[in-house]
Amino acid sequence: MFAHDERFDELFIRAAGTAGGIEPLLNAFFSFLHRKTDFYHVHGGVTGETYAAGFAPGQAERMVVAAFRRWPSKPLAGSRLEERRKVSPPPPPKGKASRSGTSLVRYTDEGKQIPIGNGGVASSHTWTQTLAEATVYFEVPEGTRAKDVRCAVATTSLDVVVPNAHLVSGELYDRVVADDSMWTLDRSAGRASLVVTLEKTRETWWSSVFKDADPKERIDTTKVDSTKRMD
Repeated sequence: MFAHDERFDELFIRAAGTAGGIEPLLNAFFSFLHRKTDFYHVHGGVTGETYAAGFAPGQAERMVVAAFRRWPSKPLAGSRLEERRKVSPPPPPKGKASRSGTSLVRYTDEGKQIPIGNGGVASSHTWTQTLAEATVYFEVPEGTRAKDVRCAVATTSLDVVVPNAHLVSGELYDRVVADDSMWTLDRSAGRASLVVTLEKTRETWWSSVFKDADPKERIDTTKVDSTKRMD
């Protein structure tokens, strides 16, 4: 998780008070971005082209979603959301499974992984999932910047490149909504991870992130926490 930056707290508190609440504050902030910056400017997004300003279609919106998702929700004490959080399975360790780290993984008698966070551990990544989305974690070199990352999510494929490493390229287990999928860099626990969230086109459990996954990297989907909790 990103470190908290408290330098602007007093400024934001005054601004929120002047605006009259969170929603008016957000509206004022995005009005500022629209009027005074190139945040809303859209360029052609042609691969290999360099643009002096603006963003590719949908890129700015994904940046906003990524910034929102960097911080965990905080359920109110005693609420149903707090109870759900207590019983939710934890995600697996972020980054690559260690070469000797088989202790992270347990297997069924059939040789399939017992799910961790409803996902599993592969040689290049770890992952978790819900019925609606799959989240994939890649370990990246410390100091990797967002502009150093090339993460291409298509309906049926994922391709990830960082400096000096082509992390993965392959056909996904099932189709995803590319425009609603996103990625972010997470620097926590002394290491850096690229976190890719894939929005599924249908509610289903994946046995792996990629169709051609090694059999030992597939999970037993009969052992996922298949309870769909209703608010």
